[in-house]
Amino acid sequence: MQLEEKVSKSLYRTILCTAGFLIWWTSFFIIRTDFNNILPAYIMSDMRYLGIIVAVISLFLLDKFYLRRLIIGVAILVCILLNNDLLGNEGLYLDFSILLICAVGIDIEKFLKICFYWLLGCMVFVFICIKVKILPDEIIYSGQRYRHYLGYNWVSFAAQYYLYLIALAITVLKKRASILLIIGLELINIYIYFKTKTSSPFALTTLALFGWLLMNLGAKFMEKKLTRNLLYVIIPFGGVLVTYLSRNYLRFTELNTFLSGRLVLGYNALIKYSIGLIGKPISLSSEMNVIGQEYTFVDSSVLSYLINFGIISFLVLSIAHILLIKRAYLERKYYFLLALALVMLNGLFDPQLTEPHFNLFLITLATLFQPINKEVKS
Repeated sequence: MQLEEKVSKSLYRTILCTAGFLIWWTSFFIIRTDFNNILPAYIMSDMRYLGIIVAVISLFLLDKFYLRRLIIGVAILVCILLNNDLLGNEGLYLDFSILLICAVGIDIEKFLKICFYWLLGCMVFVFICIKVKILPDEIIYSGQRYRHYLGYNWVSFAAQYYLYLIALAITVLKKRASILLIIGLELINIYIYFKTKTSSPFALTTLALFGWLLMNLGAKFMEKKLTRNLLYVIIPFGGVLVTYLSRNYLRFTELNTFLSGRLVLGYNALIKYSIGLIGKPISLSSEMNVIGQEYTFVDSSVLSYLINFGIISFLVLSIAHILLIKRAYLERKYYFLLALALVMLNGLFDPQLTEPHFNLFLITLATLFQPINKEVKS
């Protein structure tokens, strides 16, 4: 009876915390769609704070916490907050820190499962809205190609959200995904590519779907030591690599063209701000076709994080992901590792990896606040 009560309490806390997180996350999803032009701003603002309140309420259902890990974790989060929020002038890290603490001890697999179906529902709803003309499907002509926004207010958002949907699908469905389902998901990926002409997420999503198919057919490549070591270095080495390529973009002109000018944008930002040990405020414009404004946004998550928040915070981010990868290997969560690899690789040249209001997988860092089960260790 006592065990059943404990399980029930843990389930309620997971559902309540997940609901709070998704209310918070959805406020930013709405902002990234054309609903942002229809709904009053206070709705999204109220959803943001309501989500945090609901998540904090879930803490009252917490049965057990690990004091030593929690103290160390909170101390690190405070340092990150001082650096990223106060020095780097990015207020979302306060929200994320609160949500991360609230997520300690919840059932992460159930959290990701709920997030998968929620994101799927959100994307289907936006697609239906553009088909019935509730939302516009804006089209721009850029680089001798027509590109559809598909109901979002930036042309790459549909492809990026789909990439995260596939990452969640891999984590949730695992071996249950049939060959026909994976082929169907790739056909949707192709459709989004032809509509948005967004190359990088299309290629990475295709690669991940192929990897998923191979794993379901019995391939063991995610279990190899080489794969594990490669996963460890994606973020730290990726930061060094993108910085080097950006500083020397004149030697990589073809790559810069393939990456839609990302290297020269990185170079300009490095010249203007450089990389320091700690954070500093930066101002990079993402406006296009606006008189008097030049597009200067750095798309690479790792490079943007380095410039904005400095080397120390970047090392903390890298170590946190290395520990998360190590934990997943100990727990034999190979499908989760494939999904995480997709998310991290996408972050090398796109900004979503380090955006707490986009990257749903950042909440999985909450597992680092609790020890691994003895059964898993054995």
